[in-house]
Amino acid sequence: MRLLLDALEDSGNTLVVSAASAWELATKWRLGKLPHARVVVENYSMARQAVMWAVPHRDPFDRLLAAQARADELVLASTDPAFAQFDGVVTLR
Repeated sequence: MRLLLDALEDSGNTLVVSAASAWELATKWRLGKLPHARVVVENYSMARQAVMWAVPHRDPFDRLLAAQARADELVLASTDPAFAQFDGVVTLR
């Protein structure tokens, strides 16, 4: 544990956070499991968007693909009609 703390506290190290970690934090925040994570989640716009769509689609990877397409203003190439549920996502079938 001390080795981890030392590494995190060392200003010579670069801290990189995975998009997957951001998505997991945002999901747990949305579900009410991490209510204090709001300030962190607000800085991860793509992860936040992926979990905030009020649609029944449950596939987390589809949600993240849709969020990235929307954030980067990209056309998503997919034949899956489920992407039509995500506001602001343009698909090419």
